[in-house]
Amino acid sequence: MKAVKPYLRYRPSGIPWIGDVPEYWELKPLFTTMREIDDRNYGNKVQNVLSLSYGKIVDRDVESNFGLLPESFETYQIVEKGDVILRLTDLQNDQRSLRVGSVGRKGIITSAYVCLRGLEHAIAPEYAFWLLATYDFKKVFYGLGSGVRQVMGFVDLKRLPVVLPKIEEQRNIAAFLDHTTAQLDDLIDQKQQLIELLKEKRQALITSVVTKGLNPKAKMKDSGVAWLGQIPEHWGVKKLQYLKSEALMYGANESAEDDDRNLPRFLRITDLNSDGTLKDDTFKSLPVVVAKPYLLNDGDILLARTGATVGKAVRYRLSWGPCCFAGYLIRFRPDANQLNSVFFEYYTQSQAYWTEIYLSAIQATIQNVSAEKYSGFLVPVPPVKEQSEICEYLVNATNKLDLLAQRTEDSVERLREYRQSLISAAVTGKIDLSNWKTA
Repeated sequence: MKAVKPYLRYRPSGIPWIGDVPEYWELKPLFTTMREIDDRNYGNKVQNVLSLSYGKIVDRDVESNFGLLPESFETYQIVEKGDVILRLTDLQNDQRSLRVGSVGRKGIITSAYVCLRGLEHAIAPEYAFWLLATYDFKKVFYGLGSGVRQVMGFVDLKRLPVVLPKIEEQRNIAAFLDHTTAQLDDLIDQKQQLIELLKEKRQALITSVVTKGLNPKAKMKDSGVAWLGQIPEHWGVKKLQYLKSEALMYGANESAEDDDRNLPRFLRITDLNSDGTLKDDTFKSLPVVVAKPYLLNDGDILLARTGATVGKAVRYRLSWGPCCFAGYLIRFRPDANQLNSVFFEYYTQSQAYWTEIYLSAIQATIQNVSAEKYSGFLVPVPPVKEQSEICEYLVNATNKLDLLAQRTEDSVERLREYRQSLISAAVTGKIDLSNWKTA
């Protein structure tokens, strides 16, 4: 990116989150620069259905959304290239979504969205998008009106103050942001691809070691299980029900209302991070008398039995403090004489385990794997001493991959923060782009 500098002279904007603006920039209410468009699709003239997704206007897949879309699109509104779409519904409950998008081609979009079009000679369409995107990042919409409201319309936005350089400068700013954000987005995509590759490498490593062992010269035999394939000759394969010390158990069907940290924590699948650690901000507890039958022992494995997280498995650590568990989880307590709980936790991260989850899930209204189904799961069983050696190896190997993935994720987050700060700096005049041109 070319070096950019601030403007020579500034003046106060009077808007706290904007701060000072270049001396010659104007400050106007939104309605003097943009108007609301409500051109209904009467007669179903236009069939290209659009939707706002992650801050971008995209084509909506009508075929795969069959039953979710109306038979007639006459109530939808026609939008044109350069229009800015705002989703100003569910503001009170959802303060994380990106709510502003720029239309790239003519189409139709649900009338639940607010469609704005720039007035000629007042605001460049491409600048209008980046400006309102900044208001979106800054969560300005949530502060409009009398407190936070569920739904807003143009009437609530029309006096929103907007900062405006000259039209040609607006186009320069938009061109700069199109150019630089494209570069940043490409870099972010590359890093996200690396994260996915690291995840794949991690699972491939785990799958290989928990099904083939650490000795590449070990004699192999057919496991008799398609998704396990060949296993070392001295290993066994057992159903989960023969590797337990107690019967598999469903959790407590209780509502999580209390958050007393002196009481046993009530674990739900939503309390667990993807890396098997606990979230601190979702703490809920149960009274001791209610929690007692469901208290966990060190090394117990919790298996998700339903919904989008079916198959997810987490090993309880004593360091978490007293914990009980919820009804959508199943407790598996391994027989330590046969199965190392850490080894089994790693096994639940293997492709072999997830293949069996896929084959066992009941496809009804939601996926479900019952305790009975889990009991029949087939698990490769090395000697206990070898299980410990495998665990020691995997702890070291996966920690290295996890550290690299975490560093990459941190880098992605910093790039996203930089992207937002760059957009904000450009549209509020913190950097001088009046003469900026692409190379």
